[in-house]
Amino acid sequence: MKVIIFALLALVTSLCVTSAVAGGDDVTRNVSLTMQFVVSIKATWEDCQATVSTPFLHSDRDYNDSAVITVGQCDQAPLTFYVTSGSQDGYSKMDVTVTFYTHQISAMPPQCVIPWNGTYVPPTTLDPSQSPLPGCWTSDSQEGWHPMEFWFWILDWNFL
Repeated sequence: MKVIIFALLALVTSLCVTSAVAGGDDVTRNVSLTMQFVVSIKATWEDCQATVSTPFLHSDRDYNDSAVITVGQCDQAPLTFYVTSGSQDGYSKMDVTVTFYTHQISAMPPQCVIPWNGTYVPPTTLDPSQSPLPGCWTSDSQEGWHPMEFWFWILDWNFL
């Protein structure tokens, strides 16, 4: 029962994130930069969890032009991102939309939006589990089976 509830939650979350991000394609992608990310994947169905940092990647690269990122033994796939001025959260300067083209799931690739001000996040707590790295999280599954979770954090950047 818990697996079914988790799978439904993952599907709904993925659909909400995908529909919210799909609207961003109408916005002008007018910020060009390179970024380095920290990527974590948790594939609960194969008991795999791994975290890596990416090399510097260029914004607005197509799927075929993007570097393939290997995340431990969990997954390997191209990672793309684009940056838009303004933010869905209403107060950040821009949004960084990250897409990981996982080979584990044949549906829409996992995608999430990082609201960002072009800086690290100032600490607001003494809790070490709170990251100063701007980031986002999403989950996805293969038609309700094989749930996976994806975390993306901005590690470093260079404006072009």
